[in-house]
Amino acid sequence: MLRGGCSGCDGVAVRAMSIQALEKIKRLHAAYCALTGMQVALDMVREGTWFEFCRKGFTEDDLRAVVRSIRAGIADGKRNPGALKFSNLVGQLDFFEEDLAMVRAQDRGRKSAVGGQKAEVLRATGRATSAKATEARPAGDVMKGDQAFKEFLKLKEEL
Repeated sequence: MLRGGCSGCDGVAVRAMSIQALEKIKRLHAAYCALTGMQVALDMVREGTWFEFCRKGFTEDDLRAVVRSIRAGIADGKRNPGALKFSNLVGQLDFFEEDLAMVRAQDRGRKSAVGGQKAEVLRATGRATSAKATEARPAGDVMKGDQAFKEFLKLKEEL
């Protein structure tokens, strides 16, 4: 059983869970090193940071998305290369969460800007997929064609 075990816990299950968590942490750290090009040691402090990363529900895909975004920002001159340092990227999980939220918002914007889904929905509901350009008409002409307006004018003449 692990040191300081817990009452009612199956030592084998806890050990197996710990081994799984450690393997996941090793995969995340290897991915971080590959994505950033920074080879930093996986020590106990970093293991703890990765554990918190996982505990908060972040995934390797999240890590990839944030690193990709930061790299794009660096290329555009909007981000500092130091943003990829372990202590900045993973060591400050509140900031990681904010970066991830920005990436997801940008992705949503890109997906809706594509318009393919909009056109499909419009077709499925029997609506035109593009607005028909009509020539602008003066408001008076539009209103003259309206039956209610004609009745109003007739009533006005009678008074």
